Amino acid sequence: MLIRFSMIVGMCLCAVSVFAGNPKAYVSELSGNTVDVVDLSRHNVMASIATAAGPDNMVVTPDGKFLYVADSGAATISVIDTETDKIITSIEVGASPQGMVITSDGKGMLAASEEGNAVVYIDTTTNKVINKFAISAVRNLALTTNNRIAVAASQSPDKFALVVIDMLKKSVVKRVPLESAPRDLQFGPQDNYLYLSVAGRDAVLVLKPKTYRIVKHIPTGPSPCGSAFTHDGKLGLTVSQDRGMLYIFDPQTNKVIDKVFVGKQPHGIAISKDDKFAYVTKEASNTISVVDLINRNVSNVVAVNSGPRKIVVT
Repeated sequence: MLIRFSMIVGMCLCAVSVFAGNPKAYVSELSGNTVDVVDLSRHNVMASIATAAGPDNMVVTPDGKFLYVADSGAATISVIDTETDKIITSIEVGASPQGMVITSDGKGMLAASEEGNAVVYIDTTTNKVINKFAISAVRNLALTTNNRIAVAASQSPDKFALVVIDMLKKSVVKRVPLESAPRDLQFGPQDNYLYLSVAGRDAVLVLKPKTYRIVKHIPTGPSPCGSAFTHDGKLGLTVSQDRGMLYIFDPQTNKVIDKVFVGKQPHGIAISKDDKFAYVTKEASNTISVVDLINRNVSNVVAVNSGPRKIVVT
């Protein structure tokens, strides 16, 4: 089955995390080789953590105790203790680690090694790699809430595909060929849909799991990147980097219901535990826009350091 995009415009869904815990956020600074720690009550940077080259994608354990940072310019994942905000170890995973997903119980994690052409499975109780799946030019990952199915985005030239991994069988069980390079992907609330972005398209592609057929697209502006869903599953968020806009959509109907201008070149999104605020990084201005999701406006702007990319909230 070849997914065609002749009637569709697509977009980039970037990896985003939404977690409970203390009111602070972690912001990866790709060009600064640091992770900023932001006090969300005072809206300022309280610390900066030096990492290996190119910190980008991040995930945090469900209990909020540990943050994993993909060092995309190296071959490691840095592990940060969120109580002390210090790196406690690093994990060798292969060259250019990119997307990561963590299991719902926090005991395991999948990480994509783009140049290592593999997805590795990490036991987070020991921080050791215990399994590996060979997938060429793998960029990003999605995982169902029951931890049963993982989907990898392969950007192998002329062989663009979604690669489906059965985590119980510990094997690749399906390849879904694509016409364009997949960028980012994420399962929505209750795993009802898989949200996919592809290069050069201006909408979120909505796929039905199991068949991986496109059932809808959510129009956005050019160069959309970054997505998140509120904890209650009622809202989905994505941004258009070109238009500087945050789009709010209904995950049940997959229709845009509102939009908020956040500023130039937005990238990552995180959502507060109470679903009242969204935090949007902006690479061009080295700031974070705090978006009030009730009143649908920008309520604050936080200055950070150099090149903010992804953001997670604890």
